[in-house]
Amino acid sequence: MALGWEGYGLFWALVELLRNEGTHRLHKHYKSIAYALHTKEDHVKSIINDFDLFAKDDDFFWSESLLKRMELKEERSEKMRNAANKRWNKDVDAQAMQKHSISNAQVMQLKERKGKEILNEESHNEIFRTLWKSTIWIEGIAIKNKATIDQVQKHLNEFRQECILKEEFKVSEKDAKEHFINWMKRGNPIPDKNENTTSRAKSNIENNWW
Repeated sequence: MALGWEGYGLFWALVELLRNEGTHRLHKHYKSIAYALHTKEDHVKSIINDFDLFAKDDDFFWSESLLKRMELKEERSEKMRNAANKRWNKDVDAQAMQKHSISNAQVMQLKERKGKEILNEESHNEIFRTLWKSTIWIEGIAIKNKATIDQVQKHLNEFRQECILKEEFKVSEKDAKEHFINWMKRGNPIPDKNENTTSRAKSNIENNWW
């Protein structure tokens, strides 16, 4: 190359300019190119036209080898973008499925919990129905507390309702009896038997829950 190392440097500088162009082609504005590369216009013209280093037409010049390299680069980039999009979509789908699975699991747990609560409450109420009808046990508590059977039954029903509110469901008659006795001892005595007519009416209504 007649321009020596300067020509070598100009060649790669021109290739770099072409690479940065969207079409990888440049107008043959020799003066502007020379100004941008801080070199002489005739040197730029010589590199472009005299050594078959670039393809050209009346207005543009370009590098065939650069076009091929850029085409391969774009193909690789496209493949990488497609692969990245697939991974992204896969991750999004996986997250959506995970959220859906978690949501379904939460619904199932809620249904299961509600089902257990219903079963527990029904079993709880059935135990207290049996106790309410346990005449001997009720009479024993009434005698010991100087109360009427009606008062004991009303008090037992209040205890049943409080247990439901606290979700402290009883699992056996023995369990219910022991906790009822302890509950009365812990500051919940049976009200005085000299209650008025309104209280007795309320008691009868509450005791009709079974």
